[in-house]
Amino acid sequence: MRTPVIIAALGLAAKVFGSSDTGAKFHLAAEGLFASDVQVSDTTAGALWSGPGREAAVTLGWSRLAVDYSPAPADLITRAAARTETRRAAQFDARRDFGGRWTALAGGGLYRGFGDHRSMWIDEYDRQLFAGAPGYAPAAPHGWHAAAGARWAWRPGSTFFQAMLTRRADTVAPGYEPRIGQPLLRGRERLHTSSANLSFEHIATPLVRLRLDGSAADTTGRARRHTIIGSANWTPAEQWVLRATAGATREAPTLRAAWLQLALDRDWANRWFAGLLVRGYRDRGEVLDPLVPSSAAPALHTLHAAASLRWQGARHAWRLEAGPYRTAYAPVPPAAWQFARLYRDRTWLRVQAAFHGEF
Repeated sequence: MRTPVIIAALGLAAKVFGSSDTGAKFHLAAEGLFASDVQVSDTTAGALWSGPGREAAVTLGWSRLAVDYSPAPADLITRAAARTETRRAAQFDARRDFGGRWTALAGGGLYRGFGDHRSMWIDEYDRQLFAGAPGYAPAAPHGWHAAAGARWAWRPGSTFFQAMLTRRADTVAPGYEPRIGQPLLRGRERLHTSSANLSFEHIATPLVRLRLDGSAADTTGRARRHTIIGSANWTPAEQWVLRATAGATREAPTLRAAWLQLALDRDWANRWFAGLLVRGYRDRGEVLDPLVPSSAAPALHTLHAAASLRWQGARHAWRLEAGPYRTAYAPVPPAAWQFARLYRDRTWLRVQAAFHGEF
């Protein structure tokens, strides 16, 4: 993460949105995902400036990933190791209204570090196996993205259409293939992605809000990925809200994924809020040929349940959420035996805490 970029984003926001009629909000959030051999924690802090017809937000993030690497029983080369990495990120978003119906949207961000424990585990395996061999180089994941779009209020206050275009570039930890008498064959490490997203939101009645999102993404060396997400909020009684979200993703030749989430919230005098959530997910995995060695993930099923508590004041609010998260993989193919400890079933504890304020 480049400090001058962060300072420039903060300075631009303060200059453009720092007039006397501008209000400001801030937030601080932390999330943790803990299993016996993997611990992931994320912390974000941000500020939002808003004024007549305009809004800007800056968010800074820091993550810590800790993995207890453990080789498969038949692996006689690599050794158990504890590894910790950090990830830093910055995000800037802006919105400007034009004429009451049209809104321009823009955003961008930078990051440096591993994005998940899976890529970090595989990198540790490659490091132990190939470090010192000709062609090997330590991984340094990083990337950026930029987005722009527009929102049109068909019926201001109740219905809108939105379109966004995003371009991102990622440098990832590549894979390696040994060759007799030659340097290692290094896999692709630079990925470019172009994506488009269309959204529609409609307040059907004072008790029902509907939303539909669809996206298509093209990434270097991969087939186009399509995703659709639908959600509905229903208020069956004065103090109750039921939220339902369903989605599906498809990417040739093998990936098919679907998920469903239900959440029920109750409030007391618009001050205290309590909720329950359950989410299920499944996919078919990304294994192309079970007879070819590959780190591709096998089929996955997950189940997450959580309880939440929120307090809302006039200028401040806080929220807590916690619950178990279960991940279950299909058996790894025989040719991918070395990744059996990576793709094993886990029971996680997921916790979240957030604080919001105005000044």
